[in-house]
Amino acid sequence: GLPLDSIQSFDETKPNQFSVTGRKTILCAGRFVKSKNLAVLVEALSEVVSVSDATAFLCGSGPELVAIEAAVMRSGLLGKLNLLGYRSDLWSLMRAADAFISVSNYEGQPNTVLEAMALGCPVVVSDISSHRELLNEDSAWFVDHSDPVEIARAIQTVLEDPQEALRRAANAKAKVASFSATTMARRYDNIYKRVVSVHLT
Repeated sequence: GLPLDSIQSFDETKPNQFSVTGRKTILCAGRFVKSKNLAVLVEALSEVVSVSDATAFLCGSGPELVAIEAAVMRSGLLGKLNLLGYRSDLWSLMRAADAFISVSNYEGQPNTVLEAMALGCPVVVSDISSHRELLNEDSAWFVDHSDPVEIARAIQTVLEDPQEALRRAANAKAKVASFSATTMARRYDNIYKRVVSVHLT
């Protein structure tokens, strides 16, 4: 479950030091591991930022960090592709971003996606079951996680159509209400009570 009360009371007036004036901002956050599909994401982001004024920020750390750093250096786009490491102010970045991207090969419960949804940030996600459980075509953009061209095209669509992006983000934000810690705890409590009731009868 998410701490939705904390997220909803988050200080949105706090200035975001990573927002680049006049530029669209793309954000990705999570562990730098193979399942997050970051090499393909960097390829897609390279295409987007090379043909637009957008800037991309990747937050996190992990065993794939060195390889991703090398890929960013090879792209020649350092400054438009930025590795920020682990951030404790991720909500601030999500609040300011124009798009949040998660193109994982597989997920359990993608908490960063849920947090981005709760903060009203438009999301582009891989077309996998974990994302389909949370979102639909009216609240997100789904992409083939193996296709950097398709990923880049979806990101560009979000950046070029902010009205549609905000519409889908609002739908996603409405969906995330059912994932509050309180609601999730109540659901588990109800399940346990039903199981106990069955065994006692």
